[in-house]
Amino acid sequence: IFFAVFFIVFTMTSNQILTATTEEKENRVAEMILTTVSAKTLIIGKIIALVILGFIQILSLILPLIIAYVVATNCFNVPPFIANLLSNVTFEFWPTFFGACYLIIGFLLVTSSTILVGSLFPTAQDAAQFFMPVLFGTLIPMYLMNAILSGVNNMLITILSYFPLSSPTTMLIRNMAGNLDVKEGLITLVVMIIFSVIMMRLAVRSFQRGAFEYSKKGSFKEIMRELFN
Repeated sequence: IFFAVFFIVFTMTSNQILTATTEEKENRVAEMILTTVSAKTLIIGKIIALVILGFIQILSLILPLIIAYVVATNCFNVPPFIANLLSNVTFEFWPTFFGACYLIIGFLLVTSSTILVGSLFPTAQDAAQFFMPVLFGTLIPMYLMNAILSGVNNMLITILSYFPLSSPTTMLIRNMAGNLDVKEGLITLVVMIIFSVIMMRLAVRSFQRGAFEYSKKGSFKEIMRELFN
């Protein structure tokens, strides 16, 4: 469930995030907003709003299914295989904990990365070309799902588990398959939190600079230099 929610929210909101960020620069809306609030407040508020929007979209998909199931169980005979499947569902602490944490932190990481890309370029068309690495890095574990589900911890799976952009999807798949131990799960969660904070700070700095540079492409090296100096 957590893996499906992450995938649906990412695919439904990623392009919207990228477009909204660049359009605010093109229309000079960001310039007016930044005269009253700080870039940090604006970016964090944007991310929180997108998280809420994503979960509202998920609820709009899940609630009709729940209502349909309740009506079906009360008014009709549920097929035996569905009844047996639902009766055998159990909840375990660590898989549920990791699933919720990877979903939330992973979405924050991907959202911050998307805002960073959008704030570096003057138009949505330019940003879309450089958004592909973020999209590819997040979705590449989908193409290697069989290898991840096998539970074999080779070098490729280890890299995907700790690489920031592929880590959320990879760890959600491993958590879904049940081949994730608690120690490694906690380590990768800490790594994701650290990179989420770094990407969020970079997004704030980049958006603050890019809001006043309408036709100039931002420099990632300059942002890194300002951030750590």
